[in-house]
Amino acid sequence: MRNIFACVVAAVLGGCSATQLPSGQTAVTYAVPDPSWIAHKAQSEDLLYISDQGGRVYVFTYPGGERVGMLTRFRALGGLCSDSNGDVFVVDTARQAVLQYSHGATRPTHVFGASGYPQGCAVDPTTGNLAVADYQAAQPPGPGNVLVYNRMKNMRSTIYTDPSFNQFFFCGYDGRGNLYVDGVNAGTSQSEFAELPKGATSLRDFKLNERIAYPGAIQWDGTDLAVEDLSSDVIYRVRVAASSGRVVGSTHLDGDHSTLLTQFWIQNNVIISPYGKLPRSVHRAGLWPYPSGGSPKKVLEPRGDVELLGATISVHQ
Repeated sequence: MRNIFACVVAAVLGGCSATQLPSGQTAVTYAVPDPSWIAHKAQSEDLLYISDQGGRVYVFTYPGGERVGMLTRFRALGGLCSDSNGDVFVVDTARQAVLQYSHGATRPTHVFGASGYPQGCAVDPTTGNLAVADYQAAQPPGPGNVLVYNRMKNMRSTIYTDPSFNQFFFCGYDGRGNLYVDGVNAGTSQSEFAELPKGATSLRDFKLNERIAYPGAIQWDGTDLAVEDLSSDVIYRVRVAASSGRVVGSTHLDGDHSTLLTQFWIQNNVIISPYGKLPRSVHRAGLWPYPSGGSPKKVLEPRGDVELLGATISVHQ
């Protein structure tokens, strides 16, 4: 599984030629024309966005699953996230940036430069701050980090590092503004987890009472922290206190199993995630009941995709 993900990252990094925005720079308007399209009726519906490693984001009605649009001209995509206003944030790993789209829009309103090669993102529901998990630092190349854009400070950024992590994968805020991140260390690729408590100035590591072989997405489900184990397609529900996390439940997602790094999204009582078969075949996205799991209740196949990676819901206001 590590070798598979290394191939994905190598392909991404090899194609990167964009100029990154320096850490601390504010977000800027992004005005490159593109052939993206969104059906007019999509403006008044909740929308499901699914990212494709091939440089596209597919847009479906939610929960209906009708294809109503596509965002294009990305280089190599990571995960997705969204906020309570319906804004969608698209992680373009190769461009070293996160692009912000309004609900149903075909052009981004802002671009946020990463300090390295980003993999995941999350928005703080209490402040609107944007967190970005960088898989690897860019200049000079080295361990990854977490970048937080502060909405109250004109979206200026702060970088957080952690010596326990070599690679950061995904991040997620809880309802109180605490940030959680996952990844792996440098020596054994052991799973690592950390919290940035609201108002804190450094990441704080925590250990789980059960082993997660290889971490995927991490997200707050409204009550607990949901953490994915890519080796088994299980979502663990975790409660964190101080330096420890206790598993209080699990959700098994039945279906084909790929073990590639993917990012799920939880919307109320539904979990949405790309899935597929080994070795590099993630061409479907499933909708499962949460937290019961089991078989997917709906399956979406974008057709023409390269490798699906992330999902998020944009709620119509």
